[in-house]
Amino acid sequence: CMVNKYECLFLKGVPMQKLVQLYSKLPKIFHQSPIVYFFITLTALLFLGIDSIPFLDPDTYGWIQVPIEIANYGNWLSHGLDLGKPPLFSWFTALGLKVFGMGVYGLKIPHIICSLFLCCFVYLLGKRLFSKELGLWAAIIFAFSPIFLFLHFAYKPDTAIALFVTMAVYFYVQYHKTRMPRYIWFIYVSAFAGFFSKSVYAFLPFLLILLINIKNAEFWR
Repeated sequence: CMVNKYECLFLKGVPMQKLVQLYSKLPKIFHQSPIVYFFITLTALLFLGIDSIPFLDPDTYGWIQVPIEIANYGNWLSHGLDLGKPPLFSWFTALGLKVFGMGVYGLKIPHIICSLFLCCFVYLLGKRLFSKELGLWAAIIFAFSPIFLFLHFAYKPDTAIALFVTMAVYFYVQYHKTRMPRYIWFIYVSAFAGFFSKSVYAFLPFLLILLINIKNAEFWR
């Protein structure tokens, strides 16, 4: 047995072979991938106080009425245009209310998902530009920065637009490294998703990318 006798007794009566294999593999996986530790810790911290910490931005209480109305009445097209905001994040939050229930979990879990993916793309961007270690440190520093924590606990579409902007930059770096045309489409999709999450600010880094490559004829093909 790959575990000691007390652990064998504890696991008695369950599929031993699978559990022992899992037991022996987990430490190796975690030892080789500290990023796993980081994202497990970050997920736990983001869920900390999910039902007790209030929204940091008072304006959020007005904004969350939009996904609540969508989830209640099913009117996905007129999503509260009086707020002057695009609908994508409202739809995503309304979907969270449908899946996780009409409460604080339904409102906040979609935002937590955006926060986790934002940190993930910060890690991937740092890893692609420099190294795995620097990518991890970039994600750690970003995850505990005041702006990230404020945006997360404010629960507004700003996190979503930051996610899609970071994705657009990452896909540009991927295109620059590999010259694979599909990444150009990923840049477009990310930029438009950012626009439909909050505003035209999502196109600012995209326009910067175009200006940088304005002399590169291959980029326009």
